[in-house]
Amino acid sequence: MNLEIIDYSESTNNFICRLNTKELKMTLYVRNRRLGDRMEVKGTLGSKKIKEIFINEKIPLEERDSWPIVLDSSNKIVWLPGLKKSKYDKEKNEKYDIIIRYY
Repeated sequence: MNLEIIDYSESTNNFICRLNTKELKMTLYVRNRRLGDRMEVKGTLGSKKIKEIFINEKIPLEERDSWPIVLDSSNKIVWLPGLKKSKYDKEKNEKYDIIIRYY
């Protein structure tokens, strides 16, 4: 599993995340899940527990503790690579200045 910053992508799937760094407290970092982690999922109101996302996406228990979670410096979860994007993800026609790819 790798994360990298790329210059361009036509893709809009959960393996690509577009962010406007002015909306986040930089820098971004990656860690594993912690008890009680919550994320404001794109297209929904409120937040959702990371645990619930893993269950709904049928991620095996043995993979959940090693799944990457991308956060900003204020500990806002901005992306669950390959699974869910947060409200901070931008569409291709919106203003963003960083694209991250998960592969």
